[in-house]
Amino acid sequence: MAFTNPIPALAARLLEERDRWPLWAPVAMGLGVGVYFALPFEPWRAVLSAAPLALAAGLFAQRLGAPGYAWMGLFFALLGFNAAQLSAILHAGPMVDYAMHGRMVQGRVLAIDAVEGKSRLLLDRLEVQYLAPSDTPARVRITVKQPPAALPRPGARIELKASLSPMSGPVAPGAYDFRRHGYFDGRGAVGWARGDVKVLERPEAGGLDTLAETLRTVIAERVDARLEGDSAAVTTALLNGEQTGIGDAAMAAMRASGLVHLLSISGVHIGLVAGLVFFAVRGLLALVPFLALRFPIKKWAAAVALAAILAYTWLVGAPVPTVRSALMTGIVLLAVLVDRRALSMRLIALAAAVVLLLFPHAMLGPSFQMSFAAVLGMIAVYESRQQDWLELAQRRSPFWRGILYLGGIAGTSVIATAMTTPFTLYHFQVMNWYGVVANMLAVPLTGFWIMPAALLSYLLMPLGLEGWAVTVMGWGVEAMLAIARTVAAWPGAVATIPLMPPAALLAIVAGGLWLCLWRTGLRWFGLCGVALGLGWMLAAPRPDILVDEGGKVWAARLADGRMAFGGARAGNFVIGQWQQQDGGTEFIAFRDAIKAGARDLMCQKISCYFMHGDTWAAFIRDPKMLKEACAVATLVVTPYDAYECLESGAPAIDRPMLNARGAHAVYLEDGGMRTVGVRRRAGARPWAAGWRGWGDDAGGRQK
Repeated sequence: MAFTNPIPALAARLLEERDRWPLWAPVAMGLGVGVYFALPFEPWRAVLSAAPLALAAGLFAQRLGAPGYAWMGLFFALLGFNAAQLSAILHAGPMVDYAMHGRMVQGRVLAIDAVEGKSRLLLDRLEVQYLAPSDTPARVRITVKQPPAALPRPGARIELKASLSPMSGPVAPGAYDFRRHGYFDGRGAVGWARGDVKVLERPEAGGLDTLAETLRTVIAERVDARLEGDSAAVTTALLNGEQTGIGDAAMAAMRASGLVHLLSISGVHIGLVAGLVFFAVRGLLALVPFLALRFPIKKWAAAVALAAILAYTWLVGAPVPTVRSALMTGIVLLAVLVDRRALSMRLIALAAAVVLLLFPHAMLGPSFQMSFAAVLGMIAVYESRQQDWLELAQRRSPFWRGILYLGGIAGTSVIATAMTTPFTLYHFQVMNWYGVVANMLAVPLTGFWIMPAALLSYLLMPLGLEGWAVTVMGWGVEAMLAIARTVAAWPGAVATIPLMPPAALLAIVAGGLWLCLWRTGLRWFGLCGVALGLGWMLAAPRPDILVDEGGKVWAARLADGRMAFGGARAGNFVIGQWQQQDGGTEFIAFRDAIKAGARDLMCQKISCYFMHGDTWAAFIRDPKMLKEACAVATLVVTPYDAYECLESGAPAIDRPMLNARGAHAVYLEDGGMRTVGVRRRAGARPWAAGWRGWGDDAGGRQK
């Protein structure tokens, strides 16, 4: 049989899709951003000059046809890489690397969040006792015992005694990096107050940030005056963006039912605000024939809706997910203003490119990934079936149009669920089986009841007449919570999986993009990438030993599959994160496991031993026992310097190793033992502990 070269046929198909090539520009930018954050070291800053060179080469090579587009792809990849590094440079600031106890802290109150009867203060313009200004973080978040009502308004300068701690790094390889998130958020430490708050200066007047925080505080107080419990907390979250007051049980129900996205001010809420304002303004203007017949009232309504979403974004604190949603919705409204198609792949690609330029670090978070994936999937399906939907809507009676609307919600929920499930599994290790049902009930409730009441509350608050509107909104929130609790209680509502390898997610994303961005039969090859990623996810091994970044908390997998932990109590944050990332595996204390008859564990005093085949791991909390452990153990885990293991040759995860590589995961395989740290060396990235700034000759080289 003669061999047929498939390359010409593939090239011909790609040429047929020439009009879709620009859609891959933000994909290339995202690839560049991902490469920057995946590097184990900080690259040389001269890379920032590479993007213009690639652009010049691309423009020159464009005359050659397809190779020119390859050069343009390189340009966009370098543009994303450069945007990420430039963002890291612009966000550079001191971060606390060690615990500080009993320090006097002065600062200006930026924000106040309610947390289970306590409050979390976000402070800037800091002065920390015994800490030089050059080493003082730009912002810190400190928890105090007083409720928000007992604290000064945002803008006030306060003094308190607090203990400060460094931001936590990933608790395991592949886990969420809280320290990196804090770096790009401007926070360099977290703390706990050890006394009362002393007001040094009254709130400053005039600043927009201070005004927004004051309004958020007033909104929370007005809601608390009318509602109670989780209903008040969720209503407050929808009105001012603060979710910290929502109880654990309510949040768990929202997650299990697949409705947690309704709590974050993002695409759903921004879209509803824009839609409600747009149609309300256009409807009112249409009642005046003089205006409706002589002026472009549709464009006027779009302009008012654009102003509304900008005000809403500002009021809720302008977090990155909300800014991204406002940007995407704003582009749609601008398309109306310039008589362009409101929803298209090109507009979504433009929105993604702008977000990647302004907030490249946001690409690593679930909000960016899930929202763009959902919109991408819906537009891809809408493009392919647009004419069918229009014909159905035009030929049916109002009753069947209502049925079609509900079918649209169900279809949208199915598409959104399918597109966001890989990211849900990667970030949260859960899958909601009944999310479509819950969303079919809760999304119309949010659109027709909760958000209209929210807009009325905003309009009436300046007059002090918002009470009844807040109450009506609270009824809708109670109904939404009832839906969440009911669906979450159904058998098998949530499925859990172990932490997905990043490479598996990358394969699924590549396949999904290929499937959505092309139009011809070429798109179906994307299913290969999706299948590869899913297979990779299911075949990924789980770690047998976990060690936190301080070496004081550890866990080992027992013969029955459970994880035994030591060095912490049940409910510890690290243990909770490990349990989630292991797919909900039961974690049991070492001593409780021994009492239950576990034969692969042995403890004496505060040190324990774990046996797994030929591996004998020693978890040592008493430095006096290090010499004995290093002489007999296959692996030694300790928060101290294990110099004794250097003499015996036994591998050790000790203080120097933990300082250099952070938290560890150990895989016990047939061929031996494989150890993986969350980073390759200390201080290799600007947000890592030990970073000392960019060197003169090479980025990331320590001074």
